[in-house]
Amino acid sequence: MITSHSNIKMDNTRIFEEQGKDFNDINTFLEETDKIYKVQTQSQAFQISQYFNTDNVESKLKSQQLMFKNPIKNNYPQFQVNLDFNYNKHSIEYKRNYKICEDNIKSKGLTNNNATCYLNALLQAIYNTEAGYNAILRGPNDKEVIERIEKANELDSIDRDDQSVVSALQLIFLRMIYSKKQSISTLKFCKALGINIGKQEDANELMKKVLDKLEKASKAHDAKDQFEHTLEVYKETFEGQAGSTVRCQYCQHESLTQTPFTDLILPVEEDFFACFAAMVKKQEIDGYQCASCNNKAKSLQYSSVQTVPDLLCMTLQRFKQNEYGEASKDYKQVRMPIILDLEFIKNCNLGEIDLEKISSQKIIAEMAELFRIVMMPWLYFKVEPRQIKTNSEIAKQYTNISPQFTQHLRAHYNNVKVENIFSSNNDHLLQIPIFENNPPNIFVLKTIVRHSGTLTGGHYKTLVLSRPNVIERFQMIECNDSNVNLINNFDGNDIQSGDNYMYFYERAKIYESGQAFNLSQYVQSSIQSERK
Repeated sequence: MITSHSNIKMDNTRIFEEQGKDFNDINTFLEETDKIYKVQTQSQAFQISQYFNTDNVESKLKSQQLMFKNPIKNNYPQFQVNLDFNYNKHSIEYKRNYKICEDNIKSKGLTNNNATCYLNALLQAIYNTEAGYNAILRGPNDKEVIERIEKANELDSIDRDDQSVVSALQLIFLRMIYSKKQSISTLKFCKALGINIGKQEDANELMKKVLDKLEKASKAHDAKDQFEHTLEVYKETFEGQAGSTVRCQYCQHESLTQTPFTDLILPVEEDFFACFAAMVKKQEIDGYQCASCNNKAKSLQYSSVQTVPDLLCMTLQRFKQNEYGEASKDYKQVRMPIILDLEFIKNCNLGEIDLEKISSQKIIAEMAELFRIVMMPWLYFKVEPRQIKTNSEIAKQYTNISPQFTQHLRAHYNNVKVENIFSSNNDHLLQIPIFENNPPNIFVLKTIVRHSGTLTGGHYKTLVLSRPNVIERFQMIECNDSNVNLINNFDGNDIQSGDNYMYFYERAKIYESGQAFNLSQYVQSSIQSERK
């Protein structure tokens, strides 16, 4: 097995090409690659030794040390990574190039197998996030299943068991990294998943189906080997915990029930915070028997989010049915933020503050403001050495009743600067905070699944939000089946489009990559041949 490196290798493929080196000898490529990089990781500080062109890579290592105190300080810098092969050990170490620019877009397209745009959009949304991409390739790895799928031609049937689904997906992701083809086939994955080709389905339902297969395959895989932890990777990446609290009006006892989720379903409102408020709002229930006082009385029920996964998917409830069973689509634009601080999302519920005393007639609006305060504190607070200033009454209330939140502000919100990343769009939800000391649970918008058209005739695409470096402005890449293009004159309005359906937010942290991946020599040769 190739040694698994925790983080990042630089774009050595590009370097070797500039030096005129031969790529046909994979073992030589691997040896040369291992000589020209060095990555050190310490807590929230990490260091990249960036290789500059030299004549002798064996004896020289001229590098520029780049220190990032944390990933969000420099607004999620995009790392360059590669793919290496080792025939002797029959393993593949995956790393990829994230650098996106107008002249060299690295994302690959996915072939539409007749109405499979919804599948392509979902896979692009997951692949173009560090968390989702690494979770799939760190998932259960079965060398024999992968070889069997690779050897099958397009007319052959594919097993539909859980591991076959995961292996077929892993092959797609590996090809998206390594193949020189501009569009990658998903047909074998479609067969493994049992997709009805020619019939468009819902991307959100597909995500639940794929993740269910991944979870089951991970459980089975870990049961065979006590040293494997693929289920832990799955849960950390894709699974959060939602809470449902019932408060007895007679004795005030509260009962909390937690259930896992892979995405949050948000009612469509004017912005994310109003959506969130509508999702968790209080409601009265009758006939609830309290476990504490044993009385049956009216009770209050409200929802909360207890934990969030590294890759948090939030789906807008655009597709609805009325009381007569008639389906419709809601095209309302929803203002969504680029950055969220979810440190206090668990405590940001209606048990923390009695909003009805503030304004019973505008309860949803008051709730939305509370969530905006907790998840985007930089809009409301100015933290000084001796005091915390705010002009919001709800913000004052919340800091008074939550000393932990006040400590959070003092620890992470001193001297926070806010960057307006779009010169033509001053929407404060699209602004970027620059921290001196990053909060531990910052989430960044990475990809969006978009559905245009109607219920009976629509099309899915994926939008990828990227920033090549801290100097340049954000870019938006559109993945439309086989075509991957840079959106010109991106001004942030695409983030608020009425066609946007699923938003993927990623925890800002350093993700483990460089997983050693077991492959047969046949599969390695097959993938390598696509480079030519």
